[in-house]
Amino acid sequence: MLEKAYRINSYDVSPNGLVKVSALQKYMQQLAREDCNSYGATYTNMRENNMVFVITKIGLEITGEIRSEDIITIRT
Repeated sequence: MLEKAYRINSYDVSPNGLVKVSALQKYMQQLAREDCNSYGATYTNMRENNMVFVITKIGLEITGEIRSEDIITIRT
């Protein structure tokens, strides 16, 4: 399991000032990739074996409003 803090960028929020769900998904996918890499399942290694990974299920626990410059923690 990996855990990482991310600062929300201004381009990751909607006009109403709240974070876009798609931005959270991007952060989650990036951390999942880093987790796979730590086990040797890099993109290059997987492609050499005609494999890729796809996130098929995610869980979000949002306990308040998330805005630009806020720091969030994501876990794999």
